[in-house]
Amino acid sequence: MRSLLLSAQTFPVTAQANGRYLADSDGKPILIMGDSPQSMIANLDPNSMAVYMADRHRLGFNSILVDALCTTYTGGNENGTSYDGTPPFTSGSDPSSYDLSTPNSAYFDQLDGLVKRAENDKLIVFLDPIETGGWLVTLENNGTRGSQISSGRAATTFRVGMPVQLTTTWFIR
Repeated sequence: MRSLLLSAQTFPVTAQANGRYLADSDGKPILIMGDSPQSMIANLDPNSMAVYMADRHRLGFNSILVDALCTTYTGGNENGTSYDGTPPFTSGSDPSSYDLSTPNSAYFDQLDGLVKRAENDKLIVFLDPIETGGWLVTLENNGTRGSQISSGRAATTFRVGMPVQLTTTWFIR
């Protein structure tokens, strides 16, 4: 059995046409061995993230599931801020009042740093753009158009060169 550890030659990872598995750059299926530090951005500073991801890699993990936005529902902060109190949006003060059309670049730079750190440790990131356990009120308040703007921005931010697979959050109003 080939190693679960990924190398630089593995990327980009692609979904196969049949939709049943991910494959490396040679088209070989990848067995996912993942961990789910969903609220990582809310709880770990960059140095702690680096230690955590290096440890995951050392233990044979090749992927992590992370929430781009998290609250107490997945172990984050009630107001949805990052580890140092940076809010994800410049308008509003918590998920009930955030405006999805006003992303805070400082917050998303921190998220970008998390993804780049994962790339250094050859970890695929399964990124949930907005978990609905704590952020459903945000989606409801922003409506379908605001939700599409946010998801589109996340999809284009991490597309090139990053080992990121966006998960899907369904929102039907």
